[in-house]
Amino acid sequence: MRLENRRISQLVDLALEPRSLLVISGEARHVWTHAIPSRKSDIVNGQKHSRSRRLSLTFRKMRFV
Repeated sequence: MRLENRRISQLVDLALEPRSLLVISGEARHVWTHAIPSRKSDIVNGQKHSRSRRLSLTFRKMRFV
């Protein structure tokens, strides 16, 4: 997963393990953008890892004013 903060021109790449859970809150949720770049494999710690099918679920709490 790639996190990007355009205000300070910073990119952070995270290697997420299969069946992992990532909770984004606070500044990471409101200031940073997040995406999973489209590609068939990733290099993690110098080793190539092929990607497989992934499932992404998003839960949000909506406030109505």
